[in-house]
Amino acid sequence: MDTVTRYGYVNAKLRARIGVMQESSFFEKMLKAPSLFEAVSVLKGTRYSKGADSYEKTGDLQQVELALFQDEIETHNDIKKILDSKLYPFMSVLVQKLEIENIKSALRLWYSASVRQHPISYRSGYLYQRTIVYPVDYSLIINAQSYSDVVKAFEQTPYSVLFKDWSFERFSKDGLFYFEMALDQLWYESLYREINKLSKTDKEVSLSIYNVDVDLKNLLMVIRYGLFHSMPSSVINKTLLPYGTLYSKFKLALTKEGDPVELVKPIVKKYYPSVGKMVDELLEKKSEVNQVELAGETLKIENYLAQSRKTAFTKILSGDPFSIGILLSYFFMYKQEVAMIKAILSAKYYKMDESEIREELL
Repeated sequence: MDTVTRYGYVNAKLRARIGVMQESSFFEKMLKAPSLFEAVSVLKGTRYSKGADSYEKTGDLQQVELALFQDEIETHNDIKKILDSKLYPFMSVLVQKLEIENIKSALRLWYSASVRQHPISYRSGYLYQRTIVYPVDYSLIINAQSYSDVVKAFEQTPYSVLFKDWSFERFSKDGLFYFEMALDQLWYESLYREINKLSKTDKEVSLSIYNVDVDLKNLLMVIRYGLFHSMPSSVINKTLLPYGTLYSKFKLALTKEGDPVELVKPIVKKYYPSVGKMVDELLEKKSEVNQVELAGETLKIENYLAQSRKTAFTKILSGDPFSIGILLSYFFMYKQEVAMIKAILSAKYYKMDESEIREELL
């Protein structure tokens, strides 16, 4: 099957799934459900029925979330099976994003047990422990008797290289923040490497999405670390993801002395005018409001990022059906759907009423 024919087949399959997502009424039913039990029951007979089955067996909302995570992995792998084999490496990187989320969860459990000396037995049951992409030994991580066990759990994976700069003492001193950042940087490195191997059209589509994603993530890092944690520009410079369209400009700007957010603001205003206005508002209010209110202002930029993704994927769905865009659109919508399910169930757990949930989520 040639590439165009293959994409036509994939396009038809995924558009059918997307159509089901867009027409689905189960969110409304979940919102109107009078209790958590009834909200979970709405998932029966849907592609998320494993979540409902899990709740019936355990009565545990976190087990439902674990079942949804397993579904997400299986969905990615099911789609991979219908793709051209040339796209397998790119697809594996998309699945690897889920793996890195899981690794962070496992390391947080280990850190809690080994560094903070907190019991984790009740929480380890919520960790997905099967292989996702690489053979990470999750059981060895959460049951580690020594730091060397943690290192050994990663020895057959590309993550092992990250431990060369780390020790138990450094984790005890610095926490997990910088290591998790290194995991994210490793993922983006893998992503951009595979994007550069794609066809011209697929590469352009992918970069149009991920470059905006990285630009705004880098801006959010400058804001969080510069505004909330008062980190100097030289330190923030080292945390930036070396991708996107603004990285080199941010890097140069942050070699100067001064407020990191002020230094990058002219760049943001030139390339993302709407976000530039938000940054102006943030800087105007920083001396007038508390940290919680400032965080709320920052959330506007995160919401812009989410909306820009949605706009980009909507445009893709109305464009060329023979590109990787349909694949990326499907996974974006799928992740949004899973996030919405988790949020509604969490709200029901805390006995929020329908109007409160709608105000928070919709």
